Amino acid sequence: NIGEVLGIFITSGLGMPSMFSPVQLLWVNLVTDGPPATALSFNPAEPGLMKLKPRRRSDSFVNKETLARYLTVGGYMGIACAFVFVGWYVWPDNPLFVSGLQHDGHDTVTFYEITNWAKCSSSISTDGRWADFAGGQYVDATGKLYDFTGSSACNYLEDGRAKASTLALSVLVCSELFNSFNALSERSSILSVKPWSNKWLLASVLGALGLHVSILYIPPLTRVFGTVPLSGHEWVTVLALSAPILLVEEAMKFIVRRKD
Repeated sequence: NIGEVLGIFITSGLGMPSMFSPVQLLWVNLVTDGPPATALSFNPAEPGLMKLKPRRRSDSFVNKETLARYLTVGGYMGIACAFVFVGWYVWPDNPLFVSGLQHDGHDTVTFYEITNWAKCSSSISTDGRWADFAGGQYVDATGKLYDFTGSSACNYLEDGRAKASTLALSVLVCSELFNSFNALSERSSILSVKPWSNKWLLASVLGALGLHVSILYIPPLTRVFGTVPLSGHEWVTVLALSAPILLVEEAMKFIVRRKD
């Protein structure tokens, strides 16, 4: 949960709209986290386990190395979620998004506007920095138009965040699903512990991904969860930001093996 907390802390601390709604966080914790975590109990034995030195009775359950891994992996997730949330509004053609987020034709805003969104309605006629603010529009993967212009201009920074929130939520979910494969072994590389060695984990990851996709494309569920359908370009960006979690954990495992 470090990624969720850090992502919310970053956006809220900067004065941005809430990145996730309560129902979205509940969905992540109960549905997309639960099945993979349960499936990990069926992991095969750790390779080379009997060759490791016994733990001392005085050793803490979570040592410094383990805590550092939790903070590093969680930190990456939180930063990636906040990055795509802000990036959709401010810098959609950022090269780190690979396929780009500008294909929905949405209007960008300034960093000042997204971090001071709560002042929009009260400042739009009195503060010169809001003088030219006209809100924005975008279309989802089905071609549906979301219009937040005219009298609804300020809602572009609140209700209009559904696309940015969906991207951040998808990065969080996919990062956690990728990271579940890192948990196949505490020390060994994922290249030596095959992902299909735990069939229950593989099935639970596919199931959790299917459930996440359902809340993006089934109309009654999109209304409940405040999501919008993503296009192919946007899915490429989601995967490009979430897959590196495999490399982050691989680097941490390598450090642990070298230390031992």
